[in-house]
Amino acid sequence: MASIFSGVDDIIDETLSIQTAPGKKPKFSHRAAACHLTERPCENIGEKMISKIYQQMCDNWLAVSQKPTASPKLWVPRIRPMWSLKYESAEVPLERSTVTVFGAYQRSDDELHGKLMWFNQIPVAAGLVSSREGRNAIDLVCRTDHGKYDFIELKFPRSKDLTQTPLGAGMEILKNGMVYLFLVSNLSKIREQNHYQPKFNDGDAANWLNASSPEELLGATEVSLCVLGPKRFYAGFSLGWLEYELNAGLETFLKRQPQENLRRMIFRYEYLPDRPFHMTDGNGFTFDFTRTHLLPNQWPAL
Repeated sequence: MASIFSGVDDIIDETLSIQTAPGKKPKFSHRAAACHLTERPCENIGEKMISKIYQQMCDNWLAVSQKPTASPKLWVPRIRPMWSLKYESAEVPLERSTVTVFGAYQRSDDELHGKLMWFNQIPVAAGLVSSREGRNAIDLVCRTDHGKYDFIELKFPRSKDLTQTPLGAGMEILKNGMVYLFLVSNLSKIREQNHYQPKFNDGDAANWLNASSPEELLGATEVSLCVLGPKRFYAGFSLGWLEYELNAGLETFLKRQPQENLRRMIFRYEYLPDRPFHMTDGNGFTFDFTRTHLLPNQWPAL
């Protein structure tokens, strides 16, 4: 069955002109592609990529004659705290520890910012085109203020894992951001044709979520698309130019197709400490989830 993402990867590869040898074009998720674009940045591709991805998603949605029922969980704030010691990487425990620890202290510390909140595993496409797209989700969502959200693709691979790159992570969060743009741009049609009625999960207490309504995310005025990984994740790459290109493309899109609520969407790379968990005196430990904006001119030094 078709997907809202059908054809999007091909558009990204084509726009970035990814090649390692004549006639061969690896996908953007391959390390060879990230290395190639570190050495040979692309220019003036942001607007082209954004507009083509958006149009492809519109075409994918229109191509389905019988629209499935959109999941009531689609773009609804939620918290998924459970994790298992069977996970082979630190990524999922890091993600779920973040929402759990913050949620607990958010209710016990009067000095915490009242609007600040963390959510995780937010479904982005469930039921838009295919009923099977429920597994597509944003790792973390940080509400920084009323109507302002960071959508985060979290990466924390093992130090010897060379399969994941900032380029691949960047394209994944961009694709999720584009689904969001598609949804808010066509919300009335989707409500009518996909029977979209968002609601909180029955097991999610309102005081735990600290969200005003199921539609809260869809009413955002500002959205930041963020890649977040340890500093070592960026070593050997220099993709600051991509941050600039995508921001230019997103700005142009919103000027040409203004939204009812959304005024701004940006893209950025950020980094975490290489070791968020530190052992301390007395057999204790600290959990450091400090996010630092990775400016383009910092990349060569990492």
